[in-house]
Amino acid sequence: MPKIRNALLLASSALMLNACTSTAPIEQKQAEAQTEVIAQPKAASALPSETLQAMDQQQLKRLLSNAAANQDWQAYLIYNQQLWVLSNDKQQADLEEQAWSIISSLNSAQIMQLQNSRSETVQAWLDLKTTLNQQNSAFDLGIINLQSFSADASFHKHLLPRLLEQRQQLSGAEQIAVLLPFDGKYKIVSNQIRNGIVKAYLASNQQATIRFYDSTDLANIQNLYSQAKLDGATRIIGPLRKQAIKELAGYQDASLVALNEVENSQFVQFSFLSANPSQQMLDKLQAANYERIGIMTTDNKKSLADAQQLQYLWQQLGHKAQIHIYPDSNPRLRKALGALINEDASIERKNNLRWMLGQNLDYFPRTRQDLDALVVFDNEQRMAVFRPQLDFFTIDMPILGSSALTPSDFQHKKINADMKDVRFLTYPAVLQPVDLSNKFEAFGWDSFLVSRHLNNLRDGACLTDGKTGILSLDDNRIRQKYVWAQYSKRGELNASQPLPIKQRLSTEAETANATNTEQLEAVTPDNNAIEVLPAN
Repeated sequence: MPKIRNALLLASSALMLNACTSTAPIEQKQAEAQTEVIAQPKAASALPSETLQAMDQQQLKRLLSNAAANQDWQAYLIYNQQLWVLSNDKQQADLEEQAWSIISSLNSAQIMQLQNSRSETVQAWLDLKTTLNQQNSAFDLGIINLQSFSADASFHKHLLPRLLEQRQQLSGAEQIAVLLPFDGKYKIVSNQIRNGIVKAYLASNQQATIRFYDSTDLANIQNLYSQAKLDGATRIIGPLRKQAIKELAGYQDASLVALNEVENSQFVQFSFLSANPSQQMLDKLQAANYERIGIMTTDNKKSLADAQQLQYLWQQLGHKAQIHIYPDSNPRLRKALGALINEDASIERKNNLRWMLGQNLDYFPRTRQDLDALVVFDNEQRMAVFRPQLDFFTIDMPILGSSALTPSDFQHKKINADMKDVRFLTYPAVLQPVDLSNKFEAFGWDSFLVSRHLNNLRDGACLTDGKTGILSLDDNRIRQKYVWAQYSKRGELNASQPLPIKQRLSTEAETANATNTEQLEAVTPDNNAIEVLPAN
């Protein structure tokens, strides 16, 4: 029975998404269900007679199949009823389930079209759908009406008794309400988060029920929250947008997990970007005893902020960090890297020597060799341009990247030899995706995980099996800790190897080395040399 109950939960839920207003619950059918409006059915040439005609089962099956193909759902329900009369017990149960699956999946436009039908069969199925969405006395009255006015409906034999039994079993179960904007510019993201939540649910013990609510209308957020509570929600995930969260900021609800962060809220907040990547980068560099790092970043607002934070934190530790910023639009990547490794200074010295010697010279630039690591805040396409250039300049140092290098498709990660040995911060789901496809599905998975384990998190526990990172709770905010991934020499993505440890000199040697370095930099600030041979 639990399997049947879970099947009902999904079958009678998600495809309802477009059939609901902003205050009506949206239920989930399956993880891959989409919220796009289903194509409108073609108009039937004539309404089939509800009186059983002189047709056999094969003829009715063909008519039923044609009605489904044309999305003529009132004809489908009528032919379904007529075929049901001619079927055996098992076939009748299957026909009832098929009709229920259809009626549960229709969007609001299709439901409105059926409401105009004069068919008693069609109206009976619509009444069943409406009744099962009711609570308390409204539900009880609906069941009485179905038994009184739709006594001949086929669903009374198998389907309705099963649904009533499952409803009774689920009446004491935990209910999770999910508030997401399923329309407008957040539609795609919300669908992905929803899919992640359902996938996490399917991987759980499935002892809870999930109901989805459309929170697109910001003016109705408080009413939507109240409706979810009236529907029996014991936990709430969402809303997603900051403005929607601000509408609920004054609510003291220990069961609510908002999917963004605002100031002065009274409930737990879980942002998609709740990690502290600069601190994780700092910890990794420090653990390898590094002292001098180069940082490259675009002038993109987030990349620049992360890069500058890393530079600040690194310098606060008494280390050196040189940062080079290049434009995000139309960047000159070759020039950007050359500026950081002092290629221009090497070229200038070559030109000076050529002028002094009065002859052409064979030349190869000798770039700076004093950096322990290079950290790049940019995407995969540009990192794949930078990485081979370092080989060209014979620069051998670790290359680290931010979470911006995370693949967009977890299931189809590309092999990229140009990214060899690059290490970067990312989500655990990249390395072990299960059936998750992208970062927002991973976020949806973790939001379900957080909601189910809020009490453990409040007691100081960490969720080590999170898909966006190791999750913990700090001052009503969920914190993520990413993992490190690394491209192999063949360009395959694996868990990261530790950074090469830099051996520290003794205190006296460090002092002497620092003095020599300062003297050298006073003469050649870029700490470079150049190999020069007379040309033949």
